[in-house]
Amino acid sequence: MRIHLFESIARLSTESPKRVIACATLLLLVCAGTAATLQINSSRHAMVSEDNPHQAKQVEYFERFGVDNSLAVVVSGGTSTTRRALVDELSPRLEELPGLSGRVLAHIGLEEMAEVALFHPIGADLTQPGLDPDGYLVTVDGAASLVLVFPIVAGTQQAQEVAPIVGAVRTARDGALEAVGDLSLRADVTGAAALVVDEQREITRGILTTTGATVLAILAMLWIGLRRVKLVLLALLPVGLGVVATMAVARLLYGELNMVTSSCSSILLGLGIDFGVFLLRRYGELLRGAESVAEAARKTVLRSGVALAIGATTTSLAFLTTTTTEFTAYARLGVIVSIGLFLTMAATLFLMPALLIVTSRSDVSPPRMPRVPLAEAIVSRGARTVIFGALILVLLSLAGLPRLEFNSRFYDFIPQRAESARALALIETDPVATPLRATVPVASVEEARTVADELRALPSVASVISPVDALPPVDLARLQLRILLAGAAGEDPALMRSIETARGVIERGGYHPSDLPPLLRAQFVSTDGEWVALHVIPAGNIWDAETAEIFAEEVSSVSPAATGLPMHVHAHLTWIRDGFSRAAVAAALVIFFAAFLAFRRFTDAVLTTVPSILGFVWMLGLLAWLGVPLDPANIVALPLILGISIDASVHLMHRVHESSRGDATINDVVGETGSAVALASLTTMGGFASLMLADYGAMKSLGLAMTVGIGCSLLASVLVLPSLLLVLGRLRSEADQPERSPSPS
Repeated sequence: MRIHLFESIARLSTESPKRVIACATLLLLVCAGTAATLQINSSRHAMVSEDNPHQAKQVEYFERFGVDNSLAVVVSGGTSTTRRALVDELSPRLEELPGLSGRVLAHIGLEEMAEVALFHPIGADLTQPGLDPDGYLVTVDGAASLVLVFPIVAGTQQAQEVAPIVGAVRTARDGALEAVGDLSLRADVTGAAALVVDEQREITRGILTTTGATVLAILAMLWIGLRRVKLVLLALLPVGLGVVATMAVARLLYGELNMVTSSCSSILLGLGIDFGVFLLRRYGELLRGAESVAEAARKTVLRSGVALAIGATTTSLAFLTTTTTEFTAYARLGVIVSIGLFLTMAATLFLMPALLIVTSRSDVSPPRMPRVPLAEAIVSRGARTVIFGALILVLLSLAGLPRLEFNSRFYDFIPQRAESARALALIETDPVATPLRATVPVASVEEARTVADELRALPSVASVISPVDALPPVDLARLQLRILLAGAAGEDPALMRSIETARGVIERGGYHPSDLPPLLRAQFVSTDGEWVALHVIPAGNIWDAETAEIFAEEVSSVSPAATGLPMHVHAHLTWIRDGFSRAAVAAALVIFFAAFLAFRRFTDAVLTTVPSILGFVWMLGLLAWLGVPLDPANIVALPLILGISIDASVHLMHRVHESSRGDATINDVVGETGSAVALASLTTMGGFASLMLADYGAMKSLGLAMTVGIGCSLLASVLVLPSLLLVLGRLRSEADQPERSPSPS
């Protein structure tokens, strides 16, 4: 059945080449129009499905309190006096921005806390940690001053939603710096919204940089391998169609890309070019055997189509193992790339034979790829040495695995030149100013007081920022007396606000969240005015798995509804590490099963899988010895490298199987097919290596891991697999080969 399918493809593309090209052009235009509307969702809240219990609690909190788009202007440098001068200059500028009136907090004193003044003893100190002697917000170490901004922004914290307010705050900051004129001062804007904006900018810049670099790297590799512009273009055109079609499918399936799937175009460019390389290699071999262009193109599809389909299937299945993780973002990457691989393969099988026929000229010699004589010589003269060396490298890699660490801090992906990342570094470990805090929703002021006391007693909690600290237990009778005394003192506006709030408390017989000063309500009270949020700061490094786990367990024991990044870090780390470990095992089983179905022999399935396993182990060992940690970006390489690398050994084993009499030689497998394997792997490596040119750390990290992994797998494919085949008698050297008729390939 599969042969009939490839016969149909070959017949259509060779008998009606112009019609095939016209249909492909029309498809390209339609897909390009659809893909043009594809956007990137930069919100981290889109990374996990809302069906997940952790995410469900986060969504419920957002529905009650709104998405936290608060910003912090971190003023550093200069002296404490010049920092306060900048704060005084900046605060009114921010207050004048649309929607920010009454939502800027830089100083806490009687004016800002007037609503609660009568609840405290006369002369009581209303200050708290994080304030200097004059009531200005500062880091606990006093090295920086803070201006907090609480904008109201609709949406889910996507970059395009929060960019206007982040830009407006930064513009106001620039004006204030210019007005103060002290060049030693810095005022960097950070916070979740600012981090999203800066991260989106880095991702967009990285996509432009890496996509261009990927194309250039692939062009360079193809030029080295093919040495003719026409052949380079013939290899690229089907890939371009496949990538554009994939982006259109992504638009129809998901409507958008996320921070993980945004790299899929570079991945597809690196992987999809392999199809064209293998077809051109086989086409040149057939054409040199005195075949006509049309007949060579037809036989190219028939003889290479099966191997391409096997390789595409195993690679796609490896990518689909990412759907077993709890992260929606990784699952979507697997689906998009899997679909893209089949679309690119189909585009290559249909379009390349048609292009070869339409563009053929009798005076052009068949394409010939550079051979790999060193690999042929190594396998011919030292097969057992190669196998022994491979085992030694495995042992060295296994010895290095205990050194392999996992860096969970995804904020490291944002380069330090981004001001949001620079400012975050100044306040991340501050026990008051840090934005890394859990949030605990409570239904009343008195419940908030009780829960805050319980949370403060936990060893894993550094501090609890509770708005109800401004509302101490009150004696209603004494409060009534204070109202009378205050009323006789005059009609100062701040005093009148105090009296009005106190009267409300007496009428209700107790506190309500509406009794809090406006700036505290903006930060801690729900949109319906009924709920109060407590902010819980973890003790220790929240990016450490054990610390994060203890913190999440202890806080959850007090409030099961607690949410926020510190509550999810351990779960996310567990999902990532366990999920991709499962995915790697699943990928190994899948590619073995696929190889067994393809070659119908257990030993051949094992031999086909060996290079992938060796490349995988060598990759981990090399990363460990180089001190490169795994992280939430490059860990995706674990299952992917298995699926990508199997493609090379499939083509090598398929070439062995083409020899029905067992007369395959090193020249056939390493020299001919091995040259295509090497070129295809190098172009794929070039595609992933280009990711390392991005400043965005996730792209750089993934690119490094995949480049190392593909390189290791290439060596295992062109050296170890042929050596095993030679030792097992499945492959012959030229010296041992009796005279035979030309290979059917």
